[in-house]
Amino acid sequence: MNQENSLISIIVPVYNIEEYICDCLESVKAQSYSNFECLIIDDCGHDNSIQLARELLKSWEHDNRFKIIQREENGGLSAARNTGIDYSSGDYIYFLDGDDKIMPQALEALLSMAYKHPGVQMVQGNVVYENKKEVWQFKQSDFPEYSNNREWIRTQMLEWKIAISSWNKLYRSDYLKTNNLRFCEGIIHEDVKWCWDNQKHLTTIAFCDYQSYWYRTGNQTSIMHDTDKTKSAISFLSIYHLIKNDITDKKELKFIREYILPYKVSLHRWAYSKNRKCIKKKLQGIIKHSCANCTTSRCLMLLLLLYFFPFNIYKINKR
Repeated sequence: MNQENSLISIIVPVYNIEEYICDCLESVKAQSYSNFECLIIDDCGHDNSIQLARELLKSWEHDNRFKIIQREENGGLSAARNTGIDYSSGDYIYFLDGDDKIMPQALEALLSMAYKHPGVQMVQGNVVYENKKEVWQFKQSDFPEYSNNREWIRTQMLEWKIAISSWNKLYRSDYLKTNNLRFCEGIIHEDVKWCWDNQKHLTTIAFCDYQSYWYRTGNQTSIMHDTDKTKSAISFLSIYHLIKNDITDKKELKFIREYILPYKVSLHRWAYSKNRKCIKKKLQGIIKHSCANCTTSRCLMLLLLLYFFPFNIYKINKR
């Protein structure tokens, strides 16, 4: 591939973000690197997001780099991203949430790093936050510019030292498609499952210190601001159920013990859930299945503790 003509597919899911979609698309339009396609995935929202996007594209005299792809029905963020992957034709794929935006040299900086390390499967960019509060940023001094040490990469991902988010990462398209990497549909916190799947396959990574992504923290309609954490807790339990039979070593077991079951389900989600009976029912089904399928004793114990002592399990697990 030649850096001059590498095509980047930018995938932008759109669902009820009429306040932000124009800012997002204008940030793509303003990129210093121009060889991209921007796939705007209409996930059948109820506001004017797509109409605003159409009007904006019309004002640009139908810049053919921007394409609106309409789904037949609402499927959630995972389904929208998967639709984007299916329609993408780029050498690289970049996920951008429609309520965020990217900085002017984002694509150029990430692609430059990709070409500096030929064949690298993923380039991680840095982030700037709307409220200036650091949520996850990396310092170049704490990470190598490039690594092909698969075990080091797995450790960083499983311990969440590399952000689990799928956005602000430049992926080689052939890496995603050859390994059939897809987002898990029907759940929220889909990036946790995405992280798990990627650590199974990723063998090369590079880090770009440029703050390429502007993350919005003030969108009160986002999942992150939902005060009822029932769906959140159930999604983490669903993720556990999906990956529990795919554990191959202690690193992956630690990921489940410390990041999925006790912390994500009980410590915060349980306390702020309005439908705990629903969580209990989900737990019952998983416990029955785990007993029948010889789940590791440590995980089974955590499930039982979650069921009977949800508020105390995090402290118990950390001892």
